[in-house]
Amino acid sequence: MIKMSNNAIISKNEEIQGKNRAELEEMLSRFGWKWAVLASTAGGIHQRGAMISKEHLNQIRMSKTQIESGCYSVCDIAVTLREIEKELFSTLINHYPKETDTFLELIGKAIGGKISEKDLNLPGAKPILQDCAIPCVCRE
Repeated sequence: MIKMSNNAIISKNEEIQGKNRAELEEMLSRFGWKWAVLASTAGGIHQRGAMISKEHLNQIRMSKTQIESGCYSVCDIAVTLREIEKELFSTLINHYPKETDTFLELIGKAIGGKISEKDLNLPGAKPILQDCAIPCVCRE
């Protein structure tokens, strides 16, 4: 049996916690980008004249708060974003079916960590989401 000193155990625990924190920050960052895709899409739908319900807009606002606050589990955030995604996808299918592939591609890029601001039209969402900026996920 290998015996470790208290300092070695503490050091190992800190290393594990640091790794877990980095993984959580990375996941929240990807959720922030997914949120940006959803907000951009909602803005585009609004600009073209289709209706986005007040309830749906509130859900988009709430999801940003969930991402930024650090008070919600990754699972809770994923569920909220998925609900928004389903609603937007349904709206796209009904009004702009040719745009569904682009929407799904952007969602995939966001979750895959391969998206940038130039892929999105966040200013287009400003009329319906006043604070339309990618959620801040602070990193050390």
